[in-house]
Amino acid sequence: MRIIVEIENPKDSTDKRLVLWSTVVDAPVSPLMDEDSMFKYVREGFFEDFRFFPERMERVRQTGTSSRVFSRDNLLVFNRAGENEQCLSIQELWDRLIETSE
Repeated sequence: MRIIVEIENPKDSTDKRLVLWSTVVDAPVSPLMDEDSMFKYVREGFFEDFRFFPERMERVRQTGTSSRVFSRDNLLVFNRAGENEQCLSIQELWDRLIETSE
């Protein structure tokens, strides 16, 4: 399953971005994006069903994730985004995503 997740910069709470998250690998599968970029990304076919994007973004705005099952905190805290599927701290995850998004 792929989920849209809002990630906040641990050093600047006003800096929030979106990432597409896979529950299969328990890690991000897209670069960090703003909402317009995420809209274009999913429209180009990187999401199971584009028609539900507005509904999913409404959930993201309310809860931080488009999922009805997984909380943002559980996804982020129990990630396997590091080398050899190691769990990264939120700061390490943010730094890695920023690095690959630029």
